[in-house]
Amino acid sequence: MSQYFDVAVAGGGVIGCSVAFHLAQKGAKVAVVEKRTLGGQASSVAAGMLAAQEEAAVPDAFFDVCLASRAQFDALVPEVRALSSVDPEWETAGIWRVAA
Repeated sequence: MSQYFDVAVAGGGVIGCSVAFHLAQKGAKVAVVEKRTLGGQASSVAAGMLAAQEEAAVPDAFFDVCLASRAQFDALVPEVRALSSVDPEWETAGIWRVAA
């Protein structure tokens, strides 16, 4: 039996699975194609820290985008809990930066 999909997502890490999930929520029939295990590559060794603004050398437009992106997690965390029954253990304690 042949299977047909509307979309094929290459990569089964956090980003690929998120894209597939959101497309499926909108009604698309999605296939995730991963060379090895879902979430088993870079996503499996991520520290879990969401601090993209740390990559910005100075407060600028990139920095603003990083902060806006991070701010979306406050609304996403309850959705993740409700849909998966998994507690992502979201904390907003901040980070330490060593002054040189």
